[in-house]
Amino acid sequence: MGSIRKSNRADAKVALNDAAQQLQRCYTLDNSYANCQIDTTSPEEFYTIALNANTSTYSLTATAVKAPQTGDTGCINTMGLNNLGQKTPNPDPKNCW
Repeated sequence: MGSIRKSNRADAKVALNDAAQQLQRCYTLDNSYANCQIDTTSPEEFYTIALNANTSTYSLTATAVKAPQTGDTGCINTMGLNNLGQKTPNPDPKNCW
């Protein structure tokens, strides 16, 4: 089951990277992340994507909502990405990314 969960993490990675691109396009137009919109469900619907944004920064969080990802203790059921390109969970995102 661990290898399946690890493979399904690609769904969160795709969603987070797509959302980051949407945010960069929005920032280019509005000079702010505050009013930007993103897709809130990952392509394969294993994760929901949450956005926390203000004028100059954002953080995205992918939270597992569908099995088997809800049992993914290796990534604490969440993965994140911010405007600086920093990935979570901390301190060692390489286990998830």
